[in-house]
Amino acid sequence: MKKSECTGCMACYNVCPKNCIKMQEEFDGCYYPHVNMKDCIDCGKCRKVCPVLNRSQTKEDNEASNVYAGYCKDHITRQLSSSGAIFPLAAEWCIDKGGIVFGAEYQGVKVVHSSGANSFEIEKFKGSKYVQSDIATTYKEAERLLREGRYVLFTGLPCQIEGLKSYLGKEYDKLYTIDLICHGVGAPGIWKKYIHVFHKNKKITSINFRNKDAGWNHEQFVMRFSDGTEYRKFPLEDYYTYGFNKNVFLREACYECKFKGIDRISDLTIGDAWGVERYVPRFRDDKGCSLIFVHSQKGKKLFADLAAKMQFAPADKEKAMQYNQRMISSAPKSPYREQFYNNLKKYPFWLCMALMKHSRKNPQ
Repeated sequence: MKKSECTGCMACYNVCPKNCIKMQEEFDGCYYPHVNMKDCIDCGKCRKVCPVLNRSQTKEDNEASNVYAGYCKDHITRQLSSSGAIFPLAAEWCIDKGGIVFGAEYQGVKVVHSSGANSFEIEKFKGSKYVQSDIATTYKEAERLLREGRYVLFTGLPCQIEGLKSYLGKEYDKLYTIDLICHGVGAPGIWKKYIHVFHKNKKITSINFRNKDAGWNHEQFVMRFSDGTEYRKFPLEDYYTYGFNKNVFLREACYECKFKGIDRISDLTIGDAWGVERYVPRFRDDKGCSLIFVHSQKGKKLFADLAAKMQFAPADKEKAMQYNQRMISSAPKSPYREQFYNNLKKYPFWLCMALMKHSRKNPQ
């Protein structure tokens, strides 16, 4: 497999019986597996669980999948969510069954996958995070819990859910999975540099890439600090969110993602119902609405169990995908990506960011 195809899902890292695979950080902070050949026993497990090398052939017939637009009826929960607050409903459903929820959280400014066992602990998973999460050993933890007979709700990106399913190698009745309509992941090293350069003298208490105070269609990037101040910018006003949205520093594999489309092995796919006024007009109230793809029988059960707490309606699949292209196609690589990365090796980070925006506004 080419390095540029590696998604960093960490299935190989989790499955190695000799712990001879380490995830090493590259120039932009993205992690890639490196094998200590001295300890390797050539068991082949890492190759067998790689979701890029072994695309699942056990997907259900998604031509019969149901697609909905919807949102949580609780207006406070909805306001605090990036879109329609479907994840919080699913997470509470799992917690009520005595289960464990897995998702991405901030540890400082680093984004990592972890688990939560109660309503307080799952708060950290809410909200979009435009940085790739470190899966660490959460696949192993989820497997242990499933073997104990616990319910598990694992949420993540499509490549991460594929990595989990491939790592497990079998179906578990109490495993439920939700993946996202993914734009692509921001490089963790770029995020870390951005924070260090532009916010280094502040202690960050919260990060919200998609604050909806000004409305769902006018979301803002908001960080709050321990001294009571805040940093608030629209996406194209801030250096990091500008570069992310313009596809300058996504992970290399994201530009040709192998996990786009509606034929997914997750139970549900959720994301923003952009263009909802075109297919369910009454849901366009600028408070946030989710697009929900139901892929499996377990997905249908989960959706049915959440239905009483949702306002929802069937959505036309073709129209929904027309306005949500990242469900079926990868983000195009920015023509300024190579220049930006080359500049990083020569100039201070703040200057690289400034040159990126200048080049975008003043193309040759």
